[in-house]
Amino acid sequence: MKYDEISLIDVHAALLNMMNETNRDIDELRYKLYQVSLKRKELQKYIDELEIRMESASNCTKSDIRERVSI
Repeated sequence: MKYDEISLIDVHAALLNMMNETNRDIDELRYKLYQVSLKRKELQKYIDELEIRMESASNCTKSDIRERVSI
């Protein structure tokens, strides 16, 4: 009976450790996703600025520019 109790405690501890590791992995992935989201916003802002410059320099519309350059 004592052996069974120790085994259950060991299994429970192992499951808690796995759960904690999984939660850490999820937190790391969320942070990386957040960083990617920020970078995407930054790049989109840069693309928008370039489109405005190209519009004024070449007298084209944004849709004309997007047809020429696949984004």
